[in-house]
Amino acid sequence: MPTVTKWAAGTQRRALSIATTYRVLRLVVLVVLTIACVAGETPADTSSDAAGVPAPTATPETTSPPETRPPETTVPTTEPPATTEAPSTTDSALVTTVPLPGEPSPFGPAEGAALAVVGVDHDDVLNVRDMPAGEIIATMGLLNPYVGLLEVREAPSGEILASPDSWADAIVATGRTRALPTTWHELRVAGLTGWSSAAYLAQLGTTDDVTAHIIEILGERPQADTMLDLGLIVADTVASDEPLSRIVVSVAPFVFEAIGEITIDVLNIGDDSVLGFRLDIFADAGDDWMSENPGPFTLRAVERTVLCYTSRGVTEDGLCL
Repeated sequence: MPTVTKWAAGTQRRALSIATTYRVLRLVVLVVLTIACVAGETPADTSSDAAGVPAPTATPETTSPPETRPPETTVPTTEPPATTEAPSTTDSALVTTVPLPGEPSPFGPAEGAALAVVGVDHDDVLNVRDMPAGEIIATMGLLNPYVGLLEVREAPSGEILASPDSWADAIVATGRTRALPTTWHELRVAGLTGWSSAAYLAQLGTTDDVTAHIIEILGERPQADTMLDLGLIVADTVASDEPLSRIVVSVAPFVFEAIGEITIDVLNIGDDSVLGFRLDIFADAGDDWMSENPGPFTLRAVERTVLCYTSRGVTEDGLCL
């Protein structure tokens, strides 16, 4: 049989006390370790969605800073980078820096000078261009005086912009002239600013009645079957042979209340200050003036307007400089 060791009563109690103390200490150590583990854990997120399901615990990926680069879909792939776009002022800068053709010329009308269309046939027009020999922006044509002296139309629409019955402020020079193979003047008309050929512009001088002078030259009061024939007879009396004058019917012949009328420009008369003359010719129609052939026409009166070179100008008295 096993040997039983007998302890004294005090010795047995001390052994039990040591064992008990050891158990208590062990229990305390376990409690402390448990508390430490619980304190080191990350608490769970207590927020929940509308259904009451707890939100998942945050992970290291979701706690990192959000990406700041914008989504690629916000930039259309078809657009070029912003750095390749030209400044918005490029086009306007090109417009303002485009040089005018030709060279500046001092031989032109002064700023504010009133101009008139001359030497343009009655069934033709004088073009107004955006620059010398440039694109047509308007046209100017002479009309029957009973309708209007000048007709300005927008190009290419043909819309009537103005029909002034006086040359006073109808066409005004800006003071700029350019010399190409031909000379061009800048002008303002019907609210537009453009360029027209100097060959068809003049400044108007005095107007006087030269009927007696024409009759004296011809030796009689002339008569013709048509107003055109009569007008050419009168024009020949003021035209030059050297240099050869240019004779242009600027307003077509017409008859009103038994009086015929025609306007003829006679240009290049060999004078260094006078470009030529505008002749407004009036005649008495025949007895059957309401018919298709109202002649013969007998000269009634001739009004002559002096045409001055645009490069020379005109005095306040209407004399060519």
